[in-house]
Amino acid sequence: MTKDSIQAVAQWQAKLTSSETPLTPYRVIADLLATVDVANTIITHDAGSPRDQLSPFWKTTAPHTYIGWGKTTQLGYGLGLAMGAKLACPDKLCINVWGDAAIGFTGMDFETAVRERLPILYVDAVPVRVDDRGQVTAVGVLLRIGAEGGVCRELVSGRVLHHERVRDALLRHIEKDLGPMALPRVPASPQPFTVAEYFPTPGVTPFHDPRQHAVSLAFVVPVAGDCAPQNDALDLTWLTPEQALDPTVQAEMDRGHGVLLRQALAHLGHPV
Repeated sequence: MTKDSIQAVAQWQAKLTSSETPLTPYRVIADLLATVDVANTIITHDAGSPRDQLSPFWKTTAPHTYIGWGKTTQLGYGLGLAMGAKLACPDKLCINVWGDAAIGFTGMDFETAVRERLPILYVDAVPVRVDDRGQVTAVGVLLRIGAEGGVCRELVSGRVLHHERVRDALLRHIEKDLGPMALPRVPASPQPFTVAEYFPTPGVTPFHDPRQHAVSLAFVVPVAGDCAPQNDALDLTWLTPEQALDPTVQAEMDRGHGVLLRQALAHLGHPV
């Protein structure tokens, strides 16, 4: 930022940090900037006030993560931009800053986004350590903050991108969750041990994802390197197969991942 722009922002600090009621949009923008992973976020705005409020203060750190457009257009235009960004970059957080008038113009497009969504394919990975005979000695389980705010355990998981091979998706998500030194051993043509179908409605299957209906291919993946929790993972715990089957551990598994873990161990020949 230039000296003039730094001075200009300083003059707006009272608005950016204000706790007044009703909440000022500038405080919302400042809190967003301090909360999200900016490099993995695509943000846009609507015509009028949201554009004027967002554009001076949002600090981009990566190309193509801020969709800024002309002086004005019809109200509600930003929602379509955010939906298109999410389709093009499904692993990024996509935000549209708009006002009450704009949602009155195109708010029904939320229904379009749900009704016309593309089929979603995921991969789940059960990371394991093996001995010289190929026997599983430990299973890796991540500790995260769940959707309801509590601490839970999960497996490595993530979306397969458009035009991405399943093997490449496995490698990408293992690196995302376990780090670049995990050294996963993924064969040229990996075979899933099961297929899991996640529903937004609990109880349809053992697998639940409140955000979407998704189908996941589940794999057991030996890792030989140094693993460390990444991104939003709080910890990585290595459990023996017997510990992984303990009812207390199973009760802590979120989204049906305890069922997947039991199926993986059964696939490997462990009594469950």
